[in-house]
Amino acid sequence: MKPRHAATLALLGVGAIAFFGCSTQNPLLGRWKVLPFQSIDDCGPATEIDFDEGSVTFIVLAQLRGGVEGPWPEKWPATYSHRGNRYVVNRPHSHPLVFLIYREGIAFCADDDCFKRCRLGRAAD
Repeated sequence: MKPRHAATLALLGVGAIAFFGCSTQNPLLGRWKVLPFQSIDDCGPATEIDFDEGSVTFIVLAQLRGGVEGPWPEKWPATYSHRGNRYVVNRPHSHPLVFLIYREGIAFCADDDCFKRCRLGRAAD
């Protein structure tokens, strides 16, 4: 085999490993925060969403006892799948949640309509 062909094959191999290695990573994993310009009409009471390997946690602003408003975590077991740049979060006994991955963050999709929906950005840890 000529050195030029060997170098080409090596580059193709490295490219394939990088492509397949990166494509299996779930970009939803981590904590996301509702962007400041979003309203409760757009996003509902959830202010943050934390995606883990096997669960999803919604941080909801709730009316607690005594009239105090505070964050309340709602944790669900979850599995993930994706279709292109849309990721589906499946929870037991509930409708799947669909999120669109875009450059600035993620958007919650309702009925495959991802426009004019709740947008979230990475939360600072």
